[in-house]
Formats: sequence, C-alpha cells, structure tokens
Amino acid sequence: MQLTLASHYGAKPSGFAELVLELQQSLAALLGAGFRPYALEQVHGTMAGLEGVRDGERVRNENFARYRQEERSMDMAGLLHFLRNDFKDFEVRVGGFSEERDCGFTSQGQHPFHRSFSLQGNIAVAMGWPFENSKVVPVLDELRRELQRFGVLHKWHRAEADVDNDFFFVLGRVAPSVSTEQRQLVEARVRQQLGAMPPRLFRVKRETLAFIAYTDPQLPPGSSQAFALNDASTTPALLKGIYG
Repeated sequence: MQLTLASHYGAKPSGFAELVLELQQSLAALLGAGFRPYALEQVHGTMAGLEGVRDGERVRNENFARYRQEERSMDMAGLLHFLRNDFKDFEVRVGGFSEERDCGFTSQGQHPFHRSFSLQGNIAVAMGWPFENSKVVPVLDELRRELQRFGVLHKWHRAEADVDNDFFFVLGRVAPSVSTEQRQLVEARVRQQLGAMPPRLFRVKRETLAFIAYTDPQLPPGSSQAFALNDASTTPALLKGIYG
C-alpha cells in the first residue's frame, strides 16, 4: 500500500459537498455515460503524496528519487509533529473567477478561469486556491515546500523553483471515447459555470487532514483507509507499517 496526505476525504462541509455534487451533475448532463463520478466521500484535495518504498526501518521517498535523484527517508515522527503543532488553517476559494477580470494571480501561468476546471487525460479536475483578505496567498505551496524537511516531495515540485499553490480535486473519470471537440465544449461550459457562480469558500484545517492508505490511486472508499491527523492512534509506526 501507499500513503497520501489529503484534506476533506470522507465527510465534507455542506458547501463543499454541494459544489462537488453540482459539478458532477453538470458533467453527467454533458457527457452522459462518458463520465463516471467519484463517490462523494472519495473526492478530496491532495496536499502531497507520500509514495515510498520500505527499506528496513526506513521508508524511502519515491518522488525525491524519481524527480530529484535524491535518496531521502521520510521522517514520519517529524511530519506528524509539524502537522499537529505548526500547521496553519487556510481558506480555499473555488469559483467566481471571471475570465474578463484580472484576478491578481495566475496558476501555472494561466488565468484562474481556465485553470478552475479541466479534463486531464481520463480525469475531470476542479481547482481552487487559498484566499485571505480577498487575495490569493501562497500558503499551500509553502506547506508543500515545508514538507521537504521531512523527506516528502510533492510531485509538482520536481524542480526547486516549481510552484504549486493549487487545491485540486478530482470529480470523476472521463471515458477515452469522448472526442476532442466534446472535451473542449465540456471544459468551456463548466468553466463558465464556475466563473459565473458566487465564490465557494471552505477551510482546510487539522480536523480535515488525514493520511489515506491506498492500493488504487483513485482512493475508492472500499479499498482505502483514512487515518485522521488528530487521531492519537495515528502514529509514526502505524504510518511506516502501511508500506509493508
């Protein structure tokens, strides 16, 4: 099995749950059988993957090995201590990014209107960003960067200068049979839907964080197990033991 650090896996605040269901319904209407929605509890925001390989008492981080060619062991005790004591809550905003307006930031060089929803290969991905005082703040990118101190490399920090402040969540799977033209139409329609709606806000906090043990990276509830950050039974030994 593998581990990932996620927010809002399982139970969700009503505003976030309503948004997910609203977007899934739109995709089902546009794609029919070409869209398979995730179960509501399965939808989550990934903070950082903890892909690793057990080596005796150590767990080697696969992203450091793959993208930085570095041998780094994950410090589970340090990671837990940091998240439980130093993690700072932040609010995520999804929607309300009009294409005609300068939103004061870009995501991967693109206007947030265009990044707010996309069909990436066989997945439908929605996106939001940390906001404070009506502007984007880089707290999610900083959090992911801070995790490197504990041997955890976020896979979109492949180079030292890479930035990833995106709170992304997968809504479901898209069939390979969906044509390029249909994909473009769906992206345009859902982006317009998100851009026209009032901003949806929800908080990422210690209580929403969990380590998810999985064999299927889609994290289906039937084969995945969540270990809440705030649960005292979530220990370094337990997390290391996930890797076998």
